[in-house]
Amino acid sequence: MMKNLVNKKLVKAITIGISASMLLQPVAAYAAEGEELNKSLASDEQKVSKQLSATETVEQAAQSFDKEVNNETNSVSAAVAEVNANVQAIDQQFNGKESATEADTVATITNNDLQEVHNDNYDQIKEAAENLSKDVEEIKKDVETLNTDAENISDAQDTRNDAVKELENTESVDAAAQKADTAYDGVSEKIAQANEKIENATTQEQADEAYAEAQAVVEEANKNLEDAKKEYAEKKGAYETALYKANAAQTAYTEAINNADGDIKKAEENLKAAQAEAKKLNDELDEAAKALDTAKANAEAAKELDVEGKEQAVTDAENNLKEATIALAEITGKITDAETAQSAVDQANAAATKAETDNAAAISAGQNAAQAVQDAQNAAVKAETDNASTIQTGKNAEQAVKDAWDDVVTAQKKLDDMKASKVILDNVSGHFDTDHNKMIAFELVKIWIRETEPNAEITLTGKERFTYIGWTLDPARYHYFEVNVNGTLRYFNYDTSTRKNDVKVYEKSGIDDTSDYQYVIERNKYLSSYKDKEEAAEEAVKEAEKTAKQTAIDNKQAIQAGKDAAKAVQDAKDAAVKAATDNAAAIQAGKDAEKAVQDAKDAAAKVAEDNAATINAGAEALNLLQDAQDAVTTAQNEKQAADDALTLAKKYAEEYKAVFDSYEKLSAAASKANTKLQDAANRLDTLKKSISDLMATYAGTGISTDDVKAELDELNKKYIEAKNKFDQAEKDKEKADEDLADAKEKLEDKKKEIADNEAANQPTGGNDGQQGTSGTGTDQGTTGTTTGTGTDQGTTADATPGSGATQTPVATVAAADGAAVLGANRALATSSTEAAKTVTSNSKAAGANAALKTEDAENSDITADSEGGVVVAKVQEEKTEKETVTSAITDIADQETPLAAIPVEQQSRLPYILLLILAALGITTEEVIRRNNKKSN
Repeated sequence: MMKNLVNKKLVKAITIGISASMLLQPVAAYAAEGEELNKSLASDEQKVSKQLSATETVEQAAQSFDKEVNNETNSVSAAVAEVNANVQAIDQQFNGKESATEADTVATITNNDLQEVHNDNYDQIKEAAENLSKDVEEIKKDVETLNTDAENISDAQDTRNDAVKELENTESVDAAAQKADTAYDGVSEKIAQANEKIENATTQEQADEAYAEAQAVVEEANKNLEDAKKEYAEKKGAYETALYKANAAQTAYTEAINNADGDIKKAEENLKAAQAEAKKLNDELDEAAKALDTAKANAEAAKELDVEGKEQAVTDAENNLKEATIALAEITGKITDAETAQSAVDQANAAATKAETDNAAAISAGQNAAQAVQDAQNAAVKAETDNASTIQTGKNAEQAVKDAWDDVVTAQKKLDDMKASKVILDNVSGHFDTDHNKMIAFELVKIWIRETEPNAEITLTGKERFTYIGWTLDPARYHYFEVNVNGTLRYFNYDTSTRKNDVKVYEKSGIDDTSDYQYVIERNKYLSSYKDKEEAAEEAVKEAEKTAKQTAIDNKQAIQAGKDAAKAVQDAKDAAVKAATDNAAAIQAGKDAEKAVQDAKDAAAKVAEDNAATINAGAEALNLLQDAQDAVTTAQNEKQAADDALTLAKKYAEEYKAVFDSYEKLSAAASKANTKLQDAANRLDTLKKSISDLMATYAGTGISTDDVKAELDELNKKYIEAKNKFDQAEKDKEKADEDLADAKEKLEDKKKEIADNEAANQPTGGNDGQQGTSGTGTDQGTTGTTTGTGTDQGTTADATPGSGATQTPVATVAAADGAAVLGANRALATSSTEAAKTVTSNSKAAGANAALKTEDAENSDITADSEGGVVVAKVQEEKTEKETVTSAITDIADQETPLAAIPVEQQSRLPYILLLILAALGITTEEVIRRNNKKSN
């Protein structure tokens, strides 16, 4: 998760113009006084450079503050403890130590001037030190509180981070919201397009189709929205729960930060109080230091501290004693070195003797082991020499058997090659089939070469020439194909006989026309003797097998003897190797022992050589020892006399020094306490800033520098956006439904407009057409014996099919199911995709039926089948979702009717109103006439 957050953080930084490198820089530490603080800050900067998290920075800052206050060394507590120790030490100097020991070189201060200074300043110093200690104790409590605050912040952050991580791992509603957001994309435009199509429709069918397109778009969008809402409902509960937990954890995290901020303010107040007491202590010490300087100046003026002469005497005595001591040390050192050197020589000689004794057995064992290995190796050489002839005889026998069986393989291969070649040679082709006959020629080449070289490797290289080159009397002389024979390139040509059943092969010395030709083999000649060759080859195989078997029998004993002899040699070699292996350790141990003895002897000789000079120098030093010891005794007596003379003079000087040292230590401790308090204040500022940084935002952006909070803010924002998308989608749905309702109104208006136009264009009589002629008419009528073409469809009798530019919709008149009207059986059927069409059997007549507008026509889609002369009515009804559209289908049976009884010659023109009724019932004029003709016949 953190990796993703860092990436998002960088993206945000780039977006608002903040350099990504700034985000990765450690928080700069506040400047602080003192070398120790600088080192500590440098150390902390190195830690920060490791890219600690924000809460880790807080914990580290709290730990740094804790360390600055409570560390055993170099801390506020240590400095204050040092102040108290020095205050107590000063008190003991002037009032006596509770547990004085003989090691104390300075007695209780007896100098009156020093005692007066102490009495004037000590009480104020002690009071300031005690107040400082009390303040520091409060600061220690603050440290504990702030450590707890840092832990609480860290725990709250972990809880918050886990909650946000759980939120991130919880499937969000973003995808569902995105589906809802895009569900109605383009719907308004498509409805607008449908409205335009409805407006431009010339038929009710076109208008219905345009509306259906809009309706399908809206239904699909509504379905997409419902799917999105379903998906949203499935994911919403878990996601809102995870979001609530994350926000609650963020609130707890913020409260932990606010609590820490309040505790920091309290710690700041206690630090200020301690710093005030530290300043007061330093001021009191400054006053005491001035008084001590005055007292010392007065003592020096009174010559109470004049010890220079006596100190010089002591110095001279010390120098004399030092020189005498050094001289004695040099002499005793040489004597000691000589003794040590002689001991080393003795030890080296003893070690050499011991090494020789200790390693004698190992050396002997190693020599014996080496001899045993040599004996085994000699035995192996002898066995190899003794059995060499038998082994070679066995190998020769094995080779003879192998050669015999190789001859079997060779003979069998030759037989197999002969048979394979014959198959190729039998497949002779035409005179001009160059490629085919070339392969026969190549097979003949292989037969010819293997007669002398049975195991020859023979391949075609693919290089050849069988085309003419210019004009020549003999172009075939240029022809060749290249063959690789055991790595050597050779060139061949061939010729086919006029009977086309023979191939002669020639070998050429080159590829040009001047190359020499040499006849090598001929197909028919080879095949003429093939049977004999095949039988001979088969016999050769049998003979070779017989010979191989006999050879194996004849050489069996020699082979076995050779194997036995070889085994004996190998056994001897193995024994030699085993002897070498078994004795290797003993041999190596012997060699190592010999080397150890020699090394010990060499070492003893070198020790004697290296220590010879030291031993000689020691002998000379021994003669000078007594004089040197006497000189040291004299120097010691002179030094003691000088020390005794100086003791009385130094008594007061030591008291002054002791007091000055004590006050200087106390001043240093007080100064250090002041510095450490400032360091602690700086650490507290760093902690304060690190806690403040937890709530920081990028300047001017409102984006939190806390990656997790920024991520949580983003997730909250996305969830609100997701809910807004669903709200907007509901508005889009409402608008789409309204737009579709408007489109429905436009559809109804358009269909009524089309129906009104059709009614206005209907003819008022039935005799407007021209009979018996070809032509074009704008009104409906009857046409006989010719093909009629018109912009509207009319009825046609006994004529070829007519074509019309448009089809006139015809509305059906409702009738009871199963009722017979003029011989027509009426039935109802349903369809979910298109209305069924009624086709009159074997009818080839074409024409248009007259249209009759009814009151129900406004809600009907009506089409006419122009090819079959059949009227099909589609009645579309308004249905709820998932209902089908039902259409009435009229089935006209081919049967007699009352109107069909009138003979053709007696028929008069039917009144136009009758035609309208018949058309409304779905019965064409053609059908009436056909039935009348059938009746009369």
